[in-house]
Amino acid sequence: MPSAVQTRFQPLVRDLMTTLLVRCPSLLDGVDKRNLLDRDYCKNVLRLQISNLPLLRRVRDGRNISGHDRYYADEYGEFHVCSQWWKAHHAANARSLLKFVIRLAERKAGNPDTARLERHMAAFRDYLG
Repeated sequence: MPSAVQTRFQPLVRDLMTTLLVRCPSLLDGVDKRNLLDRDYCKNVLRLQISNLPLLRRVRDGRNISGHDRYYADEYGEFHVCSQWWKAHHAANARSLLKFVIRLAERKAGNPDTARLERHMAAFRDYLG
C-alpha cells in the first residue's frame, strides 16, 4: 500500500503532465518533448531521480522496460508518464519539477495557458512545505 506522502506526490506529477500534454499542449514545443523523452536530459538537466528513465515515453513504444511496466497505463496524448517515483526521492523530484515549471512559465510568458502553471507551482511549493 502506498504511503500518504507517495499518494500526495504522484498525483501532482500526473496532474502536471495532464496539463502539459493534454489540456494545454501548446506549453511544450517539440524541443521540450524531445528533452522529456531523453533519459540523460531528465537525469542531468532536470535532475529527476526516476530509475534512470526518461519522464516520457511514446505510447507506441509501450510501458514495459526489461519485463516491467515503468510507466503509468494512462495515456497523456501520445505519451506515457514515468511511474518510478521512489519515496526517498520525492522531495528532490518535487524541487526539480517546480524549477522546470517555473522556467517553462517564464519561457512561455505570452502563452494564454501559462496562467494554469501557477496552480502547479503552488501545489509543488505546498508539497515541499
